[in-house]
Amino acid sequence: MKRIKLKSPAKINLFLEITGKRKDGYHDLITVFAKINIFDYVSMEKTAIEGIKVSMKNNSNLRLKKSGDNIIHKTALRFFEEFKIKPNVKIKLEKNIPVGAGLGGGSANSAVVLSGLCRMYGIDLKTNRKKMSLIAKSLGADVPFFLSEASFCVGRGIGDKLFPFKVKKKRYSIVLVYPGIPVSTKAAYSNLKLPGKKEAALNNLKCRKLVCGLKAGKDMGKIRDLPMNRFEKAIFPKYGGIKKAKEKIISLGADMAMMSGSGSSVFGVFSSDIAAKKAAKQIASGKNRVFLTNFL
Repeated sequence: MKRIKLKSPAKINLFLEITGKRKDGYHDLITVFAKINIFDYVSMEKTAIEGIKVSMKNNSNLRLKKSGDNIIHKTALRFFEEFKIKPNVKIKLEKNIPVGAGLGGGSANSAVVLSGLCRMYGIDLKTNRKKMSLIAKSLGADVPFFLSEASFCVGRGIGDKLFPFKVKKKRYSIVLVYPGIPVSTKAAYSNLKLPGKKEAALNNLKCRKLVCGLKAGKDMGKIRDLPMNRFEKAIFPKYGGIKKAKEKIISLGADMAMMSGSGSSVFGVFSSDIAAKKAAKQIASGKNRVFLTNFL
């Protein structure tokens, strides 16, 4: 295979609790990952010239000092080093997913590059699943989720211990708002206050109930009290615009609304496409970048 073009999806977190800090500097968490149909696109082509060349069509807010800063370049380099293959590839990224938005765009790009290079260079992904998982984890905590084929997963550990599940539901309609305020994961964690053991246990139970509700196909309005995001308490006092975006989505009739990941995007789940379209139109103003989307 000489050429390949792949979709690189965004994700939202329907639940996110941080349960403790680890000795390696990472944090243990409980989360519910969900892929959504907002995409970057990654094109790869073998070349006659040795090396890794990365280019980008930037429809987002990504800023790079040099091409080597891109996670795509780091991922490709790691792949060729691990499998002892001489690199000869040209990779083009069409970047649409906002950066610093809690949507996992960079992690998805990394996972798509790994899977794409496996196909191009004849590396069996299933046979090398363990090695690929370790590579993915080393590149970012969310990369293993994007490397999986599942649309929905419970994530534990640092997010790398994955438990896929299927959602029995007619289509959910989602309005996603990026309020033009990027938030770094480091900044989010610096303001984070961890829960006590009792609170963490109760939230673990809420996560289980949420997953059961999604599996059973319940309307989001009936389980709206179960989703939560620990980072909201750390982010909202510092970034009032993000809090306002969530409040606006709720006021426009969302069945539930929440910030995704460590911010800054917020999303609302609506009971119908008509309601979602109406809300998206009303919230699309100023710095807000609005997406109408649904789960993959």
